[in-house]
Amino acid sequence: MKVLVKNKKVKIKYVPDNGAWTFHVVVPNTKDLEGGWGYIKVTGTIDGYDIKIKNLMPQKGNDMLLAVNAEIRKAIKKKGEDSVNLTLYLVGSI
Repeated sequence: MKVLVKNKKVKIKYVPDNGAWTFHVVVPNTKDLEGGWGYIKVTGTIDGYDIKIKNLMPQKGNDMLLAVNAEIRKAIKKKGEDSVNLTLYLVGSI
């Protein structure tokens, strides 16, 4: 698996009324990955919490997003604007 991010400190962003993407992190150095929604899958850890296979959300011309759902936030005891340690591996693209 290709390393996308290793032990990188990032902030959990909070965007009110943004559905599943209300809480997310911006995954550094991913804007040049090719693939639309559902094509870029990752696994890894966020503050030591295991992330199973999740999709990254592409943003035209910007780094991709990873949703940080309530289960993850509760497990790591973090909220919007808190910093977390992120490690992600590219699982593959379809």
